[in-house]
Amino acid sequence: MDINNIHILDEFEKISLEAAIKINLNERFDEKFVIHISNLNPTLICFKDLFLVQSNHNKVMYNYETKYWDTPDLMFFKQHSSQRASRVKVRKRIYFDTNTCFLEIKRKLKGKTQKKRILSEYKPEFIKSDWDFLESNGIESHSLKCLLNTNYKRIILWDKGMNGRITLDLDLNCSHDKKEFIYENICIIEIKGSKSFINKMIRTFPYPLSRFRSSFSKYCIGMLSTYPIQKNEGKELFQIFNNVKKINNKP
Repeated sequence: MDINNIHILDEFEKISLEAAIKINLNERFDEKFVIHISNLNPTLICFKDLFLVQSNHNKVMYNYETKYWDTPDLMFFKQHSSQRASRVKVRKRIYFDTNTCFLEIKRKLKGKTQKKRILSEYKPEFIKSDWDFLESNGIESHSLKCLLNTNYKRIILWDKGMNGRITLDLDLNCSHDKKEFIYENICIIEIKGSKSFINKMIRTFPYPLSRFRSSFSKYCIGMLSTYPIQKNEGKELFQIFNNVKKINNKP
């Protein structure tokens, strides 16, 4: 999506990217919502009391790329598809605008998200420090394979009291080998932080957000888009997948 079409962003008070990346939100609650991009501007209007993260080059939309690892039998994917209360993701994410890459372990534990990460190199294989990090966190790294690549653009908003942030992801591209799928008409909204912050943000929406709430996972949606996953892997996950495709295909 062309950033020039999101005129409402000019009206936001800004916080620098350098200041924003120093704020730790690695332990948090989160809620996700998927909307059609036609609803993006009216949604942003509701968040005008938040800071908009802006780089030194006046950039407010950032390019991310993420590689996901899983076991040969897709253990992490199955944890999510079965809606387990405790589940794990392993990924490498490159932040092009700061030229940094992190290896991340993201755990969901009884509704709360916990993320640990270290600086790494953006390669489809692990370096020695990656192996050590994964093993020290109870993950048998030698059984993992890089299975999915995703690219997207992100807008970042921060609560002025620093109780949470909102990210809005656009132009999601999922690929594996020669298979590729682009979700060019959806916006993935993630509200992250304290429960009180999340509830406050949900109440600001101009329409009932419950219609758009989703246990959306870029990893799971990407896998369903590029792998021959069987429907018995999770009825609810396939329902989410079909809903996302329906939103994306809306004129």
